[in-house]
Amino acid sequence: MTYEERKQWLERYRVCIDRIEELREIQRDARSNAEKVTPGSGGDIQQSGNDSKVERAIITIRSAEREIEALEDAASRFKREIVQSISTLSPRLSGTATAHFIHGVSSKEIASISSKTKRAIEKRIQKIILYAKIPGA
Repeated sequence: MTYEERKQWLERYRVCIDRIEELREIQRDARSNAEKVTPGSGGDIQQSGNDSKVERAIITIRSAEREIEALEDAASRFKREIVQSISTLSPRLSGTATAHFIHGVSSKEIASISSKTKRAIEKRIQKIILYAKIPGA
């Protein structure tokens, strides 16, 4: 397994979490658009474009929900696998790995928290990528 493949394997949990957040934002937008549909005279929703707006919103919301469910299952599995793979690292490396690959903390943020330089944290992350026990690697 190449360095880049190892890196992608460790990053896949955060990729899922980021996509879930994108989909939740899409759902919020679709709900907001559906709520903006106004009733016509007599209280009925006008048949013109409003029905199609509501239908598109419902389709978007349901589609996003299906993708979110699948991604949540994958993310849960990925998180377990990543935690297991970094558990054999030294406490210093496993702490950095957890912060970065599980919680999504940037190397700059880790550096400021740990009073290390950003470059030192980036080197630590490189070591994590190289030394984590990745299945099949």
